[in-house]
Amino acid sequence: MASSNHKFNRAHGSSVPLKALIMATAIILSGSVMSQKFLNGSFEKHSASGDVVDQDISVFNSSVQDVVATASAGSPDIISTPQYAGGGYNSKSFIGLSGGAFSEIVALTLDNNLVQGVNYTLQFFDKAANVKSSSTVLVGVSSDPNEFGQLVYSTSDPAQIGIWSERKFSFIAPNNGQYITVKVQKTQAESWVHLDAFEFLRTYSAEVSSFTVQPSADQTAVDLDWETTSEWDNAKFIVQRSTDASNWEDLGEIAGAGNSNELNFYSFKDETPEEGRLYYRLTQIESSGKEFQSEVRTLKYKPDAMRLAISSTPVDGWVTVDSKQKIQGQIELFDENGNQTRIQPVVSWMNDNGFKVNLRYLPRGTYYLKVGDQTKRIIR
Repeated sequence: MASSNHKFNRAHGSSVPLKALIMATAIILSGSVMSQKFLNGSFEKHSASGDVVDQDISVFNSSVQDVVATASAGSPDIISTPQYAGGGYNSKSFIGLSGGAFSEIVALTLDNNLVQGVNYTLQFFDKAANVKSSSTVLVGVSSDPNEFGQLVYSTSDPAQIGIWSERKFSFIAPNNGQYITVKVQKTQAESWVHLDAFEFLRTYSAEVSSFTVQPSADQTAVDLDWETTSEWDNAKFIVQRSTDASNWEDLGEIAGAGNSNELNFYSFKDETPEEGRLYYRLTQIESSGKEFQSEVRTLKYKPDAMRLAISSTPVDGWVTVDSKQKIQGQIELFDENGNQTRIQPVVSWMNDNGFKVNLRYLPRGTYYLKVGDQTKRIIR
């Protein structure tokens, strides 16, 4: 089957042909959605020479970079020695937040603002000090480092004493905030929770913002379209199809954009779909070989029983009719008023998928050839 694959950049008006297994097209459009990072999510960027515990809030804020303690609460602690229940989760330093009658709050600065309505996945680690009781950790999103903002997550269980616990969750950004805020829930008993290793996770090498599958206009193929808002080391997409959502076959591949913060549009045509329920997915592959899989899309495909291709101009009065599938149904000819012609067409079959119709005995004009449930216009 002949195929082609092209990549276009609308901004520069250029076209660069690429090798392909089956027909595919990629178009780079304008746009910008950045990946998210904490500027100091592991709390290693600080100027404290030792532990800063139970000090004035100004000491914390002047010592720790890109982390702001709110003035409306007590002072968080920055811990760098094993004196307080061991070291950090995966680094030397971590912070401690106290709760009780009040809750200490910190705002962790991001390298870029969140995008309202976009889904993010975040991970951090917590543990409770064995000298005080534990408490639930609350996480928010804020545009102001001195305000907690809107709550997006709370731990389902209190931090474990002396043991670092992984907390991983997804949330939809409620605003375009540039701060992830953290506090411990107020309790009757005073608590002290340690926190470390705040990080945004990605479960893909390309952030696919939309992915659709639908039959082609002529019902002979399936069109797949998807958009990415950002890509990280994304070498290529492999398009896969299944009839049972368990066993997958590779249909073809299309080159990814590598590293991109632009909006990218991709389309792919499955030219050999099987009749029935079909499942499609994208496998994203990084240059290292690491794979990520998209969500699955499905549709019930019923091919056009017969797509007719008719020669535009009769040759010696004969019109050629072709189909990719076996032609079935009655063959009838009508004039431009919808009346069946008195002289019925003379048909010469070439094979099950094609035949010729002799129109030389009909006056010149417009006719309509009906084959089964399809009708095609012919100019004599």
